[in-house]
Amino acid sequence: MKRRSKILFEVILYMALILLTYYISHYIYADAYNMRYAARALTLLIVSTLTEWRKEGKNLRPKWEVYVVLGIVIIVFLATKPKYTYEQGKELLKEQNFTGIESFEVRSLISFKLDRNYFIQSSYLYIGDKNGEKYYLQVHPKSGEIDSLKVGEGNYIDNYLKLKKEKANSSKNI
Repeated sequence: MKRRSKILFEVILYMALILLTYYISHYIYADAYNMRYAARALTLLIVSTLTEWRKEGKNLRPKWEVYVVLGIVIIVFLATKPKYTYEQGKELLKEQNFTGIESFEVRSLISFKLDRNYFIQSSYLYIGDKNGEKYYLQVHPKSGEIDSLKVGEGNYIDNYLKLKKEKANSSKNI
């Protein structure tokens, strides 16, 4: 029984870490930072732990693979994490004299001008005013670069939000 409770604890711990990576990715970095690598590695640990459970043995020490996988996940996170959170992106915009900064339901979107890679696939998305004009504002999570597009010019963000609204309306009509 002691071995089963230890394995159950390990599995619950890994599941909690998967939920933590989801929380960090979704709420802190607005889904602009891709943490799927961490969820996959932790899922691999769950499978490994459950496979080990079926084997016989009295060794209750954690496996060295666990430390290696957790270490790799932590190192990759520290090396690739964005410099700015979603809320810090708002502060960067205020420093650039944008006012009335608001969020959308979609808090991140691919930018065609700002850099992207496996870990940072999109930029934070806001709407704000500058000199009496409304702009879509994108902030790169790693570098803090800002890209702005005027609202209502028929740009890709206008089209995306229009399609999203149409899709929501058609879903309600069904």
